[in-house]
Amino acid sequence: MRRTTLSVGAALIGLMSLTAAGPVQACGYGVRSPLARFTGAEWVVVGKITTYEVKDVAALLAPGATAKQDYAIAILEISNAIKGADGMTHLRIGLPPSQLLPVGQEACYFLDPHFEEPFCVMPGRFGVPILKDGNAGFSKEIQQYERWGQLLKAPLEGLKSKDADERFLTAALLVTEFRTYRAGVHAPNRKSEPVDAALSKLILQTLAEADWSKATLDNTVTAQRLFAQLNPSIKDGWNPQILAGAKDVETASRKWLTDNAGTFRVETFVRN
Repeated sequence: MRRTTLSVGAALIGLMSLTAAGPVQACGYGVRSPLARFTGAEWVVVGKITTYEVKDVAALLAPGATAKQDYAIAILEISNAIKGADGMTHLRIGLPPSQLLPVGQEACYFLDPHFEEPFCVMPGRFGVPILKDGNAGFSKEIQQYERWGQLLKAPLEGLKSKDADERFLTAALLVTEFRTYRAGVHAPNRKSEPVDAALSKLILQTLAEADWSKATLDNTVTAQRLFAQLNPSIKDGWNPQILAGAKDVETASRKWLTDNAGTFRVETFVRN
């Protein structure tokens, strides 16, 4: 493949300066649900591969790896920064031989920073881009991600919405974002820190008021699942072992969320 040089100094500086928690669910045959793909990536952008840098970069594949591998460095021109790339025009993507992308490919890309090099990577099989060409559902899918991106940018507004579904969606995005641990992005010891107190309180209140019988977002997200991701413990006054059945768990969970909204703090994993 012929590669030409492109000046990406500004993009590189932007990439190095950016910083971004319970399990995420799979949808179908090992493919993450749209929610998990979106919250599990540092950057979600629509763009086009314009060229490759002349030289490959030798780098470790993952923290703790002992042997380096060559990464071809593709230059992605951003046309729509949906999540985490505001103000950026380009990103450098490190691609091992199995992930090489054709120049000119326009798609929605899900990207993470490499844990020690100034380029980003596609997170394995779950980071496969959504191609635009030949995809009749592309625009609709992008509109969904754009909505989610806006809610993450203004979470207090979403959590205070008069629309119960929008409040729950915002809480689901935040809890999944905060409580999904990502190796290489977050500190290896899974260190966590509390989020803003007002934000935490609204999340708990939203879950307490939600419809616990309803599954949403590809039928993978429920209030009960989100509550479990908060990981309250006995020291927080939560002891599910004394509860007899599902209805008792729901009733006790709602009461705990209401009683502790002002004191319990949702925690997020600390980034490297």
